[in-house]
Amino acid sequence: MTCRPGHAPRHPDFETGNVASLSHGLFRARRAEAVAAEVEEIAEHVALRYPWTAAYVDERRSYARAVLDERDVRRYLDEVGVLDDRGRERSAVRTLDRFVGHARHCRAALGLTPASHAHLLRMVAEVVRLHPDRTAPLDASLDALLAEGRAALERGAERRDGPQGGTEETL
Repeated sequence: MTCRPGHAPRHPDFETGNVASLSHGLFRARRAEAVAAEVEEIAEHVALRYPWTAAYVDERRSYARAVLDERDVRRYLDEVGVLDDRGRERSAVRTLDRFVGHARHCRAALGLTPASHAHLLRMVAEVVRLHPDRTAPLDASLDALLAEGRAALERGAERRDGPQGGTEETL
């Protein structure tokens, strides 16, 4: 046991392979390099799955990083538990809450949540309604969103007119 000279030892020296001081490692300097390939992979998957996000590279990367950080904190907490040896909540729980909030914000900014997607479609439907003769191509991501907005307008018109062309309300 080691301690300051003239003081009683507090605990035995740590053995080789000790994990008492390990943390989740999310804030390590090398972590950005370690997850860079995964961030790019997720960001590209989002662009392919949700074409209207293709033009927003930085936002997709931010979302991907938030998803990875959330995943890794969850893994860490699954391994070590939510409470420490003294029965107190680990600081990683608060870190997880922050990462979940950041991921939620990124999803909303990209239009990946139902509410934010509906908001985007409403805005696009309004543009289509105001400019039905728009033929000049926008970038691919806006064209995909415009196509989805047009389809939403058509579905809305079908519901409003009913199957027989009347004006019955549908729930």
